[in-house]
Amino acid sequence: MARGPKPTPQPTESGLLTRTPPAPEWLPPHGKKVWKRTARHLVERRVLAATDLDTLMAYTVAVANIQTIMEGNGTKQHGTLSQNMIMQARYAGELGLTPASRQKVGTEPSDQDDDLADLGL
Repeated sequence: MARGPKPTPQPTESGLLTRTPPAPEWLPPHGKKVWKRTARHLVERRVLAATDLDTLMAYTVAVANIQTIMEGNGTKQHGTLSQNMIMQARYAGELGLTPASRQKVGTEPSDQDDDLADLGL
């Protein structure tokens, strides 16, 4: 059932998004989960701009590819797995999703942020 087009995320004056942008329709279900979780985190930290969505998309695809490979037989596709892990790490750094990259741009989460609570840990 078609529900119409999803609204385009609206940036603030600084260009940062204030709402979590919808995941691309073509992403597999586990890719959409990664998108939603990561985009929400970046919006809450006030570091996601509309110009970052392509990088977020590439990150999401890399993570989804890793999961797909690991659900299959990852040892047979070791080269592809390695390439996706390298790309995932590179995009994670670009988006400030690693401890080192957060420190560089001064966006370390506060003590009140508990990322593991979202994961049920």
